[in-house]
Amino acid sequence: MNTKRTRIAIADDHGLMRQGLAAILAADPRFDVVGEASDAAGAVGLARDLAPDVLLLDVGLAGGSGVDVAGRVAGLAPECRVVMVTMHARLDLVAACFRAGAVGYVVKDSAATSLVAAIEAVLRGELYLDAAIT
Repeated sequence: MNTKRTRIAIADDHGLMRQGLAAILAADPRFDVVGEASDAAGAVGLARDLAPDVLLLDVGLAGGSGVDVAGRVAGLAPECRVVMVTMHARLDLVAACFRAGAVGYVVKDSAATSLVAAIEAVLRGELYLDAAIT
């Protein structure tokens, strides 16, 4: 039996959002939240220092954009899968995130099941684009 839990880090500038994402993930025994950050430097540090399997990353962060962070994480920790979790549903932003190295994109007003589906998809090596975009 495989008991390896997926290690997930969360970077969002809103504490309530980080806590909500962590609560959603805590309800699933496959996931383990290993760290949280509220700014760009902290997000990069999470990926570099904690080696999570997945980084849930907001587009808007203090000290830099999530797009820039996704690019930095792709260079520093290529095994870390970046899933953008944001309120923005603009196609130009989606494209920029994927070009930077993100492999998933979830809109914040989606159901929690979309977040879990995104994590599952990127762990299988697939790209994930929220239905709110498509």
